[in-house]
Amino acid sequence: MCLLMCLISAEIWGFWRDLRDGWEHSTRLKSQNAVIVTTSDVMGVISLTASSIVGSILCWKHVQTIIDKLVDCDEKLGIVSPKKLRRYTILLTLCSLLYSIIISCLDIYTWNYEVKLNKKLSDKGPLNYVPLYFMYIVIIMMEVQYAVVVYNVSQRFCRLNKNLENIFNSGRITDQFKKDLGLGAHITHYYKPHSK
Repeated sequence: MCLLMCLISAEIWGFWRDLRDGWEHSTRLKSQNAVIVTTSDVMGVISLTASSIVGSILCWKHVQTIIDKLVDCDEKLGIVSPKKLRRYTILLTLCSLLYSIIISCLDIYTWNYEVKLNKKLSDKGPLNYVPLYFMYIVIIMMEVQYAVVVYNVSQRFCRLNKNLENIFNSGRITDQFKKDLGLGAHITHYYKPHSK
């Protein structure tokens, strides 16, 4: 929470610093309309970052419970390959993080080059918006977490469905399993032994 407050404060201060001499001297803003659009963008990113971090803190206990139950199911059923899922999760997270960092660095470099080229005031430039880039990375990491959770759950259901299909096809359904699925009466009706 302390880091979140520092990022928000730094971004508000940087935005004010960029605008205090008017939008004409700004690096990012090219018109008066751009001031409104950029202000909305900055406020939207700040709000989304704050809600992501606060929401994750408040819901962490529930998420941990769900993860523990999924791991317990994996151990009991033995139907999911945890190493493959873990590799995919790490790869997706690293790719998203690297992509965000590379794009942010290129954007900051381009802005810095434009400031030097146009010889703008020394307090103008991409440094004012660096906290915004960190907030973008936080938001992307939160979205990646949701994508990973959905992927992991879908993989478990796919494997579970495949196992159920194999059980049905092999004819190894126990009576208790038939009752649990509501197939007991239906199966006994068709497979009733003939009396002599």
